[in-house]
Amino acid sequence: MTTWTPASSSTAIRATWHLAGALDGLLAKIGQPLDAVVQLDVGTDLLVERIAGRAQAEGRADDNPESVRKRLQVYNDSTAPVIGFYENRGTLTRIDGVGSMEDITARVLSALKKG
Repeated sequence: MTTWTPASSSTAIRATWHLAGALDGLLAKIGQPLDAVVQLDVGTDLLVERIAGRAQAEGRADDNPESVRKRLQVYNDSTAPVIGFYENRGTLTRIDGVGSMEDITARVLSALKKG
């Protein structure tokens, strides 16, 4: 198994890359290697708007704009660094996550067929 090293020396980023490498190793060991990774790109403001709209429709006070922005910041700091791991492996495909559910689904399926 190839070990990838993130460009940044951040401990959190190194740990995230280590976990991604461990996951890849485990999946390969059980005969289910990860062939493709899809990232849906959507701007923060639109994500906040979408989640706040869902929260209002479902009566969820925990999905207010402030809490959504905090969760997105945690994602950006702790989880998003794994994107670089999959970019280096050549398995990441970025998809425009803006549009109708049908359009986005078609983009994802198309990307998976190419991978």
